[in-house]
Amino acid sequence: MLQQFGMNEIPEGMEDTFDKIVDNYLKENNGKNYVKIFEDVYNSKSLDVIKSKIKVTEKEVTVDEFKKAAKVA
Repeated sequence: MLQQFGMNEIPEGMEDTFDKIVDNYLKENNGKNYVKIFEDVYNSKSLDVIKSKIKVTEKEVTVDEFKKAAKVA
């Protein structure tokens, strides 16, 4: 929300106002905004954990090799 207002931090004395803005945003669309934010954060954090635990090795393959590896017909 701070980025929406072009800010990096909540101005002093505006904490309650920002809390109300964020609360209203999360409740909009029958709570769908809350669910979307939750899922975005959850997915991001999950990917961070996965990336920290695996080693990615890039390898060039043909389309046929990819289909075979992915078992795509």
